[in-house]
Amino acid sequence: MRNCIFKTIASMCVVIAMLSSGCAKRNSSTAAPKAVSFVIGNRACVSEINLNNDKIREKITEVIESQGFISIIQVDGNPEVIASDLYTLPDALKNANSNRLNRYARDKTNMALQCLVSARADDEEADLLAALELAVRSLRSSAADMQKTIVVLDSGISTCGAMDFRGNLIEADPSELANLLSERRAIPDFSGITVVFQQLGDTALPQEKLTLAQTEQLKAIWKCVIQKTGGEPDFDQIPANPDSSRDDFPKVSTVTFPDETPIVFEKCVIEQAVEPFAEPVFLAEDQIKFQGDSWEYVDPDAAEKVLDPVAAYMKSNPSFRILLIGCCAGDSNSSYSVELSLARANKVKETLVSLGISDDRILTIGQGSADRWHIYGAGTSGPIAASNRKVVLLDADSLTAKQILEE
Repeated sequence: MRNCIFKTIASMCVVIAMLSSGCAKRNSSTAAPKAVSFVIGNRACVSEINLNNDKIREKITEVIESQGFISIIQVDGNPEVIASDLYTLPDALKNANSNRLNRYARDKTNMALQCLVSARADDEEADLLAALELAVRSLRSSAADMQKTIVVLDSGISTCGAMDFRGNLIEADPSELANLLSERRAIPDFSGITVVFQQLGDTALPQEKLTLAQTEQLKAIWKCVIQKTGGEPDFDQIPANPDSSRDDFPKVSTVTFPDETPIVFEKCVIEQAVEPFAEPVFLAEDQIKFQGDSWEYVDPDAAEKVLDPVAAYMKSNPSFRILLIGCCAGDSNSSYSVELSLARANKVKETLVSLGISDDRILTIGQGSADRWHIYGAGTSGPIAASNRKVVLLDADSLTAKQILEE
């Protein structure tokens, strides 16, 4: 399936292995040989793979210096090992000086990087778990005493195989998912292997971008899968390659992720507590009606019912004091109307006292037809005149009440 380009790459990597192994002399006696399998998702729907970073270069150089092993696995719908070889030190380089070994290490590391750069998918879809199985198998073929590492350069979003994320796996419980895969014997044996993910969650259009929360969930899923068979997961995230150019890769299905509920802060309106008597309360004839030219109620029971909530408020607010202002109809003020209006204010006070309010908390005043709310020209009959016959209730400590008491 793999075209002749990859056959050439594989052959080139073998040559690289033979030539580059010369630099192993420096550390062969002190460093354990290293085996690294690069699992590369250079395919559609994945951000450009970043191979131009020191971490990848250092990994390759470490293998070369330790006379280790490298394999390269391409992630697509049918993953394949496209290159692998053991780096052994040729006899011709056993006595090479350090400058020569450094030169070989540098040159062959660059060639190995080119081998990685040339890798590209040639099958539709993506099966990362199957690619990881090939990586494990390739590492098991190396010497048992080698330090084994898998470096994953892929978004981590598979679209086929046992971990098809089109089945809404992103919302699965990571531990339960790992258990289900284990029951199906779908997870390779990662024991003794460190699996380093370097571009997990890095997607490219038409695949939608993952949110930070979804990327963390993706990490949790792969962490549980790797740990299920004894592997050591490591998320050493590196930025994607900023190069925006794309090759024409085989088709890969997109995965739809559930929308996250946005965080919305609604404006909080704190309502100020309204004092019931900060503004004047008018008890006109439709609420408390007095007999003509009298301070006696027409209906005492009805008047008491109206005043009962006022008494209840004063009981629950023991420091509150109230000012009662008696008012009369008519346009000409007289001593009679002032005295009558005061008597009516005192009648309301009497009722509040009978309801349990101390009389020293109730101030009264009569203003006749000269109160500041009086409607002039209404005479003494009709609905407007009836509204002028009233008792006004005010907070005795309010500015308005103080002004009235000073008049």
